[in-house]
Amino acid sequence: MCPSDIEQYLELEAGEVEILLSDLGSIVKMQSDDHGVYEATLLHNSFGDFLFDSHRSKSLSKNRAETQTAHIIRLLQIFSGKRALSNFEVKLQ
Repeated sequence: MCPSDIEQYLELEAGEVEILLSDLGSIVKMQSDDHGVYEATLLHNSFGDFLFDSHRSKSLSKNRAETQTAHIIRLLQIFSGKRALSNFEVKLQ
């Protein structure tokens, strides 16, 4: 996923992903190969585990199922040409 795809997904302005990721250089690396295919790499394998462990990450914690569902819904909105709902939250029963 290239930066412009991420910007569309998150409804950001052009160039914002580069700016936002510049502050996260010690955690995530975004690079492209010779064919222009981008890859975001977490530089610390335990970072994902940290975010999904509420005991460790406290208020930064994310529910894995809710996060995945929210991403799927957002992608379906993009593919259908609809904008995201503001303050949209996914609540699993």
